[in-house]
Formats: sequence, structure tokens, C-alpha cells
Amino acid sequence: MEPFGISYRPGEFQNPKCERCEQEIKTGEKLVMDRKTIHKSCFKCAICDKILEHGSSGLDNGLAKYGPIWLCRAHLLLDPTTKEQMVVQKGFKQRGAKKK
Repeated sequence: MEPFGISYRPGEFQNPKCERCEQEIKTGEKLVMDRKTIHKSCFKCAICDKILEHGSSGLDNGLAKYGPIWLCRAHLLLDPTTKEQMVVQKGFKQRGAKKK
């Protein structure tokens, strides 16, 4: 029997992973934007790296295959093909894509 009747299983109380960079989020680093849990430092434009503020950016669902992608107002206005090319140039990879 565990002390105080509390049982613990390894891995049960892990910190969440950032949905943008997929790294562990430590205490004090967590931000929830558009129902996505991320590091505060990951809330930046995926193209120009500008630090974003709530209301000055948007989650681009057209780029969801690369994970949650937020863009500044200027980059939100680009056409979808240009945005995707720029995100790929920044090094974003499709998530869940089968490796050859």
C-alpha cells in the first residue's frame, strides 16, 4: 500500500509536450493558444520569427499538416502557395509523413 493510499505509476505525471516544437513544456513556459498547448517562446510567426501577441496573429489551418502554424498579420495575407513554400524553406516538415 502506498502512503496515504495514493498510487503512482511511472510516466503518469509528465509535463505536456509543445504542439509546435514537440519538446517538453516545463513549469512557467506553458501557453494555450487556439486550444494548442505550446511554449511561450514558440508563439511566433513561422515565417519571420516575430514574437506574436494575442489578436495580432492567426493560426493558419491551411498549413496544419506542418503542425500548428501561427503567422503575423503580414504573412497571413500571403497566398496559400507562397505561405507553404516559405514555411518549408524555414525547415518545417509535414507531420505524420511516411519516411522513404
